[in-house]
Amino acid sequence: MRVFAKILIFLCLYAILITCKKPYAPVIAGTGDSYLVVDGFINSGSDSTFIRLSRTVSLDSKNYDPETGATISIESDKNDTYFLTEISTGVYAVNNLNLPTDRKYRLHIITADHKEYASDFVENKISPPIDSISTKVAKNGVQFFVNTHDDSGKTRYYYFDYDEAWTYFAALYSNLNYVNHQ
Repeated sequence: MRVFAKILIFLCLYAILITCKKPYAPVIAGTGDSYLVVDGFINSGSDSTFIRLSRTVSLDSKNYDPETGATISIESDKNDTYFLTEISTGVYAVNNLNLPTDRKYRLHIITADHKEYASDFVENKISPPIDSISTKVAKNGVQFFVNTHDDSGKTRYYYFDYDEAWTYFAALYSNLNYVNHQ
């Protein structure tokens, strides 16, 4: 019995030791550089285009460093220019860009400190319409499956965004109504 008690105590102590966690704090040599971060994409349809500009921060920082006062434009290879306006701190937007599909486009940024950035010109690809949407109940919620195809073979990767909305139907019907707080 004593051997069993010693083994049990040893296993308990071992379990306590391996379950102790301490935070991992890597030693990273900071360069002091602040790189521009561009988050967004050009939406050439009837929806709005949003571009978020910020600066890199250190890993241990809890702050977000938005880039304000920049001039952002979308330029075509045929010299068309569409300007975005700053709608909130570091967020730039333009509404309803119905861009011609026969052109290539790029993002052109001039920061408040007059540094200039430009992406490569890329083809304007229009996402084909959605063929079908299906759902599957999973352990942690509902999974949605979206199917589409492009007969021309020009597009392969798609980005879909959605707004989450719920409707709840009660299992039982009530004849009572809640009117004027009664």
